[in-house]
Amino acid sequence: MEIKLSKWIIKGFCVLSLSCMIAIPCSANSLAVNHTFQTFNQSMWGSGSASVFSYGGFYGLSWNKSGGVDALGCGFFGDCYGAEFNAYTSGKIGVNVGFEVNSGSVSADVPALINLSLPDAVSPYSGQTTFVANAIAGYGAGLLTTTSPGVSAYADLVFKILAGATGELCFVDCATFGGNIVNLNKTAELIAFNRNNDGELRLLGNTLGLPASGDIGGYIDYTVSLPSISTTGLGFPPIVSNGTSGFIDLNANVVNIAASALGIPPLSGSVGPINYNLLSAGIGLDIGLYQDFSLMPNVHIRLDVAETGQTIFFNPGTSSPVINVPYNVTSLHITPTYSMDGLFSNDTGFDLSPYVYASGGYFGMSGIGSVGPLFNQTYNLGNLPISVYDTSFSLGGFDSFTGSTLVVDVVPEPGSLVLLGSGLAAIVAANLRKRKNRKGSCEIL
Repeated sequence: MEIKLSKWIIKGFCVLSLSCMIAIPCSANSLAVNHTFQTFNQSMWGSGSASVFSYGGFYGLSWNKSGGVDALGCGFFGDCYGAEFNAYTSGKIGVNVGFEVNSGSVSADVPALINLSLPDAVSPYSGQTTFVANAIAGYGAGLLTTTSPGVSAYADLVFKILAGATGELCFVDCATFGGNIVNLNKTAELIAFNRNNDGELRLLGNTLGLPASGDIGGYIDYTVSLPSISTTGLGFPPIVSNGTSGFIDLNANVVNIAASALGIPPLSGSVGPINYNLLSAGIGLDIGLYQDFSLMPNVHIRLDVAETGQTIFFNPGTSSPVINVPYNVTSLHITPTYSMDGLFSNDTGFDLSPYVYASGGYFGMSGIGSVGPLFNQTYNLGNLPISVYDTSFSLGGFDSFTGSTLVVDVVPEPGSLVLLGSGLAAIVAANLRKRKNRKGSCEIL
């Protein structure tokens, strides 16, 4: 019975050794990560951060002075005689100036689900000296926002004066006196352009326009505004956002131009306190600024292999990196780092919108009221976009992070396992022969 059992042990070692020569585990390591990549304050005109230049300073006279006299003396019993006097003055008279130029900025939040998979184990001894990593990235609904380029400037007149005096007069008992004699703190705006992004132009407190409107010769009306476009877009990639801002509106009263050419009174206008519009008709043109943006995000993965020092960069879904398997290790520790950039597109230009209009039947008198207009129609003739800047570039500035380390086992050399099994089998066989020999000796005795 012992001999039969030992034979089965020997066979088992042999089968184990042979199985190690051909069996390579094929299950996979998998790692799923969900992360929202973010970038802030990137330029909308090219790769890199948005440019913001600001300055502020004071030009003028400033001072801070004080001084005094001390003629006060006190006796042994605490009685004091004399006086103490101090004067002070400080101030600032001049101009505070400042300005800021902002090139326009882009920010984005992009959620991504990334699945990375590696084999559980590999064996270089069966010819598997390399293996590949696979990854897939999916994107959720992202947020794209832009802030309009802007320019602002101001100059303020500063008039600040503080002056005063304090003192103490003693004749046995003491009395104090004094305080501020002059305390002025005035600031007046001299000039301001788009201060605090208000879109206005002011001079000595008077608003000059923006929007500014008027007429040329009584025939062509105009309105001019300061354009400002800030956009927001939410959706799945490509994420888009867009906006428009009108800044020039021109219209020509063709009826009044014709009346002037024919030498007849204008059909719209005013006579004394009476305003009238028998017929106004003409053509107009709205000129606006438009900006269309889009962002197509792209996840990148870097794999760092601790045992070999190998570093691999690849994009999920577009490439499968090859990782080396050395003979002298028992496992590979592979650490992924995830990052993102994106293809950003900016199409900026003018939007021309011509129109025709007609109105009439209006009469009004100051202090009494008005009637009409009896008709007022405007017909848009379409839109004509004229692109002046259309480009795409890589949008960066996104955060990155390091994921959990994955371990890939390296299967030991099959030949070594066979030798190990054979050696154990030989030891068992030798022990069996010794026992058999001993048993035979006992039977002879």
